[in-house]
Amino acid sequence: RVRPDEAAVRLPALPWHGRAAQVRYAVLLAACVLVAQLCAGLLHGPRGYWLPMTVAFVYKPDFGPVLRRALHRCAGTLVGVAAIGAVTLLTTDAYVLIGAVAAFGAVMAVGVRHHYALATTGLTAVVFVLVDMLGDHRALYSARILDTALAAAIVLVAHFALWPASAAERAAAQTE
Repeated sequence: RVRPDEAAVRLPALPWHGRAAQVRYAVLLAACVLVAQLCAGLLHGPRGYWLPMTVAFVYKPDFGPVLRRALHRCAGTLVGVAAIGAVTLLTTDAYVLIGAVAAFGAVMAVGVRHHYALATTGLTAVVFVLVDMLGDHRALYSARILDTALAAAIVLVAHFALWPASAAERAAAQTE
């Protein structure tokens, strides 16, 4: 649980603090989601949900450095796709896949408390097992890796191009 005094430290310091920082973040997030949705529409048509969803998960500057979250999201997605790809290559048995959902759900639960890449690994694997139970969707594996990398790039470009001083402002706020 975050204490109120910790939350204030996580938001950028002057000149963008308080309501101004929240509005700036909301505008940047909306712009990133819009760009992601446009890219998803061009790449995938009406089923391009992964790209904007990933932008929303990655672009949370109040939860730590955006670069680290983007890298962890990419790594977790890659490992999750590889892990579930290995499982589905070995078997299509429904009970084994349900066991995989339970195992990767546990990985996700541990990761939520300890490491974002681990949580992403579990989440990615669970999503793909559930999607695969509806039919073989292995062709989506490479598309989701590309979508995750593209979403991370959108967030990083927007964040560092439009709010380049955010890291320095956060460091100053934490040392005051």
